[in-house]
Amino acid sequence: MKPQTSDVLELLRRCGPAGVTDGIARDDLGCSNAAARIHELRGDGYAIETRYVSVPTRHGPARVARYILDEKGCPSCGALGSTGHWVFCVQRVVPVASAPGELMELWGK
Repeated sequence: MKPQTSDVLELLRRCGPAGVTDGIARDDLGCSNAAARIHELRGDGYAIETRYVSVPTRHGPARVARYILDEKGCPSCGALGSTGHWVFCVQRVVPVASAPGELMELWGK
């Protein structure tokens, strides 16, 4: 993982549910393109939610992305921060088709 990408990950963890915007990453880390670092983190399997929020500017409100790291954990085993893990978790039972067009999720609990 690139140093700036790991810095953005640490910033996401520190900010928690408040999240990180491009401006926060630029001011705190000197990161001029937070979206690219978020893309790299998602590629590494981290679950990062994007919420669009309105912020005031001198020209009126602007819409910006706020990135929030989801560290709730896998519903089956509790592993943190990785959507890739959720897909491949061995403790999770894969959804089974019970009828055409109908899926039923079964959890091994």
